[in-house]
Amino acid sequence: NTVGPIILGGDFNFREPFTFEKDITERLIYSCTENTFPSWKPEFELDYLFLSREFEVIKKYTPSSPAFSDHLPLIVEAEF
Repeated sequence: NTVGPIILGGDFNFREPFTFEKDITERLIYSCTENTFPSWKPEFELDYLFLSREFEVIKKYTPSSPAFSDHLPLIVEAEF
């Protein structure tokens, strides 16, 4: 068993996130997603941030520009 707060984030490349989420939602209850891919016209949620119960998400967003990658960054403000 892992003890303490957990943050897991990354480019998981899942177009159907619920399949992936089922495997980890016992420990990580919040999934922050926004359309992040492709950066020039974001249509897909491919980047995720999962947080354990110790966190409360205050704000989440993706900046519209400038795009330095093929994915937009996912920015999340959370309170511990």
